[in-house]
Amino acid sequence: MAVFHLDNAYLSTFGDSFQFSGLRWIGAGSTSTGGLSPVGSDEVSTRITARDGSVVGDVAWKRELPGQELLRRMTWGFGLAAALLLSIALFGVRYFRAQSQRIIDNERREARLARTDFLTGLPNRLALSEVLTSQLASIALSDRCVGVLNIDLDRFKQINDSHGHQAGDKALVAVGARLMAEFPECFVARTGGDEFAMLVPAATADRVGVVADRVAFLLNAPLQINESLNASLGCSTGYAIAPLHGDSEAELMRRADLALYRAKKEARGRAHRFDSDLEAAALRRRAVEVALRRAVSANAIAVAYQPLMASDGETVVGVEALARWHDAELGDIAPGEFIPIAEETGLIVELGEQVLRKSLIDALPWANISVSVNVSAQQIQRVNIVETVERLLREYRFPASRLEIELTESVLVADDARADTQIRGLQKLGVKVALDDFGTGYASLLYLRQFGFDKLKIDRQFVMDSDTSVEARAMVISITSMSRTLGLDVTAEGVENAAQHEFLRIAGCDRLQGYLFSRPITPTQLSAFINDRRAAAA
Repeated sequence: MAVFHLDNAYLSTFGDSFQFSGLRWIGAGSTSTGGLSPVGSDEVSTRITARDGSVVGDVAWKRELPGQELLRRMTWGFGLAAALLLSIALFGVRYFRAQSQRIIDNERREARLARTDFLTGLPNRLALSEVLTSQLASIALSDRCVGVLNIDLDRFKQINDSHGHQAGDKALVAVGARLMAEFPECFVARTGGDEFAMLVPAATADRVGVVADRVAFLLNAPLQINESLNASLGCSTGYAIAPLHGDSEAELMRRADLALYRAKKEARGRAHRFDSDLEAAALRRRAVEVALRRAVSANAIAVAYQPLMASDGETVVGVEALARWHDAELGDIAPGEFIPIAEETGLIVELGEQVLRKSLIDALPWANISVSVNVSAQQIQRVNIVETVERLLREYRFPASRLEIELTESVLVADDARADTQIRGLQKLGVKVALDDFGTGYASLLYLRQFGFDKLKIDRQFVMDSDTSVEARAMVISITSMSRTLGLDVTAEGVENAAQHEFLRIAGCDRLQGYLFSRPITPTQLSAFINDRRAAAA
């Protein structure tokens, strides 16, 4: 048997062990009721009775549940953990918010870069399309209009070729800066290469035309490219106006392009407005291109020949091969229409080889008569014309000395180094090379000195005016005199009357070509023409 005295010292130790704060002994009779009875305002008690039911005393403690002290002691731990969790939560929220913002900022930056030209800092074609679509929507409910200007720099390639790409880049930046400064109310974009575009909000269509003309004037004025270079680039401008010429982005851009194409072809240095004739011309061009592809694929381009006469006008010394085309649906199509399309589409390479092949076949029976074939800049740039000519001469056993290749100045401008290599290669084969349309290009005299041409052809404009213009006659005499000094044979084309013939003979032209002697004719007709002239001479 163990006995414990329920004094306050024992109860205090007992209370501490079982989490009863302030456990104490009160003594018998201290409360009037049994069970848990309040002793103080902050205490509760329980009665202790003997086996016989008599009251021994009361035990009291502070009014707390047994776990409250434990919870109190653990409160700082829970608080620390809660603070840590809250900190982690706040950090996570801030981190993910920052990451989300960074992603949003990156997306905005990428979107901005996707709509910005990296060189000039101007908006690009994508941004132009979006802004135009927005402006078209805004004017739909008003009586205002929007002009779409397409701008192409005329002499940008010369800056690149003469001063390098760095100067070219600076020129593009300068053009963009000038347009932005002069037209702050307009949306200016660089759409590629040396092309720019502007959106011109205006009250009237005439105002758009005024701005377009102003653009042409400004870009013809010299630009400060760098400390040592001022350049006048000039531009061709085509424009369309909404809603007059369309109410969709695609339609307006296409029609502005058509106007630009016409400006580059006919009106360099000024603006050209879209009109319905351009639409018809575009449809015609498309129809001709489709038909031309079929014709080239079917080898359906014919070759006609125009005689080249000696200065006496009686002896046939050569012929010029000229492409001719008749389409079953479109009828006769002039070379001036289909040759430029062939050059733009790249069909000229295959077409040119077909003409050369047919010319060699047809000219084989014409003994001692040379055949001249035109070669375009695209043929020089896209293929090795020397290999092509050598292959065909060998295939048909045609004498190289009877073949002449005619080049225009455009061939030399495109790439003078490659042109020089091709010219020298043709001459090594024994083929003669002639410079066609001499007198029309600004650098023809320079090219005669730089390239080793064998012959030149005086442009028909000088010949046609030689019977009425003193200046034209002086030009012809100068050309023939210079040619004699350089050892070049001279051909005059476009001879149409006896007066022109007589003047050209006296001026010293070696060969004459024109309607006075014969129009372009078929191979069969040419054979008869040659035989007739030979019979007359005999």
